[in-house]
Amino acid sequence: MAEALKDAPIETFNKPDPIITDKPILNGQRQIHEILYWLNKDDPQGAPPEKPDSDPQFKNWETALRNWL
Repeated sequence: MAEALKDAPIETFNKPDPIITDKPILNGQRQIHEILYWLNKDDPQGAPPEKPDSDPQFKNWETALRNWL
């Protein structure tokens, strides 16, 4: 990469302001269940799903997380 970028200008970026939500899992706090338990993937900041296990991927991720725990 050093060779490929040797003539490219050095760019710096401003650190973005943090986004704090009312959802602990979006704020980086660990939760016991996998993310589909807490969030509706089509509306992450909306209400949690009423039936998270209706998502076809829920059982795959939840099982793996519980085995890891």
